[in-house]
Amino acid sequence: MPRTRRGFRTRLFERYRRRQAELDEAIGELCVYGVSTRRVGEVMEELTGVNPRPSTVSRVLHTWEEECRAWKERPLQVEYRYAFADGTYFTVIYDTEGRKTPILAIVGITMDGKRDLLAFTVGDRENQQAWEDLLDDLKRRGVQRVGLWVSDGHQALINALELKFPDAARQRCVQHKIENVLSYVPKQQQERVAPELKGLFYQDRREGAEQAYVAFCAQYEPIYPTAVACLPRDHDACFRF
Repeated sequence: MPRTRRGFRTRLFERYRRRQAELDEAIGELCVYGVSTRRVGEVMEELTGVNPRPSTVSRVLHTWEEECRAWKERPLQVEYRYAFADGTYFTVIYDTEGRKTPILAIVGITMDGKRDLLAFTVGDRENQQAWEDLLDDLKRRGVQRVGLWVSDGHQALINALELKFPDAARQRCVQHKIENVLSYVPKQQQERVAPELKGLFYQDRREGAEQAYVAFCAQYEPIYPTAVACLPRDHDACFRF
């Protein structure tokens, strides 16, 4: 930086900043993707010729953590047309060892049709208490009504929904149900069965869905009895929508 009597103000950086904001954003993204603090410094040195200190990388990451905390505490709408709840597992490194860790997430559809990730949590297990805590968080931040919940058949989640949102209807996730049924069908036959199975859930009327359901069971029960036996579970929830 040039030294002058009146001081030098560059238009490239904000005052007192030593790096562009885009560089800080890149550092944060590397951390989010799981790159170690030391490796972030090595990557930055290869790109810019300067190796940021570990304290600099940690400071940038803490800024993102503050943004995440603010996002998780933001107020939500009173009512959502739909809400999708599901859990998935990621491998997280703890003390150099990988461990399967559940991420419980809820995605809402607003009354004007916009999708919004409402909340998520990281837990030890996908149990009922973890789901209850996440649903309580929604209510604490303002959610009072959900027109239709969409979920898989996980009983812990179903119990939590019935307890925290007893007046809301529930639709069984079509994708999960189709995968469950097809898992009992030989792989070489799944391509033939799948279109008819999907057709059960895309009827214009409940009556049409029930008729297609009866016809499907009559056709495939003699061939794939285990697959057909999977269908009646959650029957009402499968055709709620």
